[in-house]
Amino acid sequence: MEEYIDVCGPSGNDTRTVKAGQLDLSTATGRMIARQRGVQARYEVERMIERSKRARDQKVERGEYCGGPRPFGCEPDGSTPRTLLCPHCGLTGPDGFTERRHCDDCKAVNQFTPRLSCKAYDATDTLRVTYVCDDCATEVTFLAGSEADAVARCIEGILAGAALGSIQAELLKQGMRTSMSSTDREPFTLNIWSIILRPRNAALVKHCGQIAGRADWMGLTDEATWRSAVAVLEDPSRRLLSTNARKHLGSNLYLCGGCGATLKASSKPKRYGGGTRPVYRCRVKDCVTRDLPALDNFVMLNLMDRLMKEDTRNPAAELIGAEDPVAVWNSPQFDLSRKRSAVDYLLTVTVHPARRGRLPSGSYFGSETVQVAWK
Repeated sequence: MEEYIDVCGPSGNDTRTVKAGQLDLSTATGRMIARQRGVQARYEVERMIERSKRARDQKVERGEYCGGPRPFGCEPDGSTPRTLLCPHCGLTGPDGFTERRHCDDCKAVNQFTPRLSCKAYDATDTLRVTYVCDDCATEVTFLAGSEADAVARCIEGILAGAALGSIQAELLKQGMRTSMSSTDREPFTLNIWSIILRPRNAALVKHCGQIAGRADWMGLTDEATWRSAVAVLEDPSRRLLSTNARKHLGSNLYLCGGCGATLKASSKPKRYGGGTRPVYRCRVKDCVTRDLPALDNFVMLNLMDRLMKEDTRNPAAELIGAEDPVAVWNSPQFDLSRKRSAVDYLLTVTVHPARRGRLPSGSYFGSETVQVAWK
């Protein structure tokens, strides 16, 4: 205001405002009125900001959605998962379901204060929100292929060792995008990193950069699973560059039986017909060279054979309880990053130099020189 008065006052420029009317800045009285109205306007703006902050703080205390663009995985109200499914009658959508609030300690239902404290047990941070079907009273799940289901699968994929790039490519192939910021703009490409790190996935409210408490909506996964995925993503040793993505099952996993270094994917000239064939080589001394597809197949067969035994304790989440681990392994969803994670977690593969030429069995691949040890 003072700078404006210094510029326009001496020249006698006419000043007209939308709400304050005409101002004569060439006189002392006009300048005083302008200054007073400026102070009053600034006061109103600051009061409005304070009221907005108080209203947001109250929403956070009640665990309510504070507004903004529609979060990926939720309906426009910011709290209802997209999309709900009744496993009994097949009803889908946000309508036809009733929200229920459970206490994880005393198992009371819909016994919570406005600040999400259990009335029966007098406990905080015990709220768990679910939905039930209005027709058959069955507790709902997420529709396969929906946004809510996609967020849950992304979190599970990170824990299973999948790369962010492979998860994003899979979702984009399904046609999933983030919500549009306006009707005139194209949908933004998915940012899997930021989607997974959101506390709202575990029904937690974030306020002023910190987790402020439980939210009054249904989580897309449980808190323990979400925090585990966050720990994986925020691990300083995790490589995030897409150029570091592995293209082969055993790269930097298989060990050389000669010097103990890891093997790398390479190529070797074919003996007949020209061209090259893919091989694994010792990374340090080049003391081991083995056929890449044959070695990968041998490791995969050993892994599947062990997984099918009853006494197997399988830490690979997506293979646990599978009736046919081979089918799961070969499915499009179980990409190379998941396969590498399973091999790295379960096996130590040591590759020794092989004899030259064809073996008595007629094969060039000698499995007796490959040592597979379970961790």
